[in-house]
Formats: sequence, structure tokens, C-alpha cells
Amino acid sequence: MRGNDEIVGKLRRVGLRITHHRQVLLSTLHSVHGHATADSLRASATGPQIPLPTVYAVLGDLVRAGLVKEVRGEDGVLRFDANVARHHHLSCVRCGKLQDVACADVDDGDPCLALQDQHGWTVRSAEVTFRGMCPACARAPA
Repeated sequence: MRGNDEIVGKLRRVGLRITHHRQVLLSTLHSVHGHATADSLRASATGPQIPLPTVYAVLGDLVRAGLVKEVRGEDGVLRFDANVARHHHLSCVRCGKLQDVACADVDDGDPCLALQDQHGWTVRSAEVTFRGMCPACARAPA
């Protein structure tokens, strides 16, 4: 798990009140290094079981504060990602695995992609999910 001081520092920097549930869930999300569901985070969290509605409420706070991103894979299940740096996702159409993939564009401007025509919109961010098969599914018989 991430150090408590680091987690507390992140929460303070975004102006969130420091609570036990926020510390535990953010630390757990960082430690799983992936795209966790609320249920899997709840199961992985150490200490007394956190009620599922509380898990969703805390994750909502973390998303709104910019400490966590929401991601949906091929299966449509909502997952949470502690990697808030600019990146895209690879999603396996067979097993549902999600994997982070770095943006290939040269500058660090957001969004990761440029639109040919923005239709008058002011675009602030972009998320891309590449769909295909992970290496394990591609090797397995259909």
C-alpha cells in the first residue's frame, strides 16, 4: 500500500477532508495497479469492511477531485483507475481485461487527440479505448 503520508498529501492538495475511508480506498486503489471495481476495492481494503454505498460515495469524491478516473471496459462494468496521467486504454473484447497505454502524441497538451472539426465545442479532455484481443485471448482457441 502507498504510504499514509503520501495519500494524506494527495487528499490535502485537492482540498478533501482526510477520512479513514478515503485513505484506505485511495491507498488500496494505488496498490492494485489496475482498474478495480468498487466491489473488488471493497474486498481488497484492509480493516473493517466498508459498506458498498460508502465505497461508491468515496470513489465519487475521488473522481470529482481528479485523484481517480472512471473507466468502462468491454463488459460495461465501471472500474476505477488511480493513474490520472494522460493515457489511453486497451480493452480485450473476449476477457474484458483493461490495460493502460501511453499517448503517442508529442506534446503534453490535453486532449491526447486533436479533432479535425470541434463543431464549436471547447474540448477539455479525451479518452480513447482501443478494442481488440489481449495476447492470452489471441493465442487461445475461439
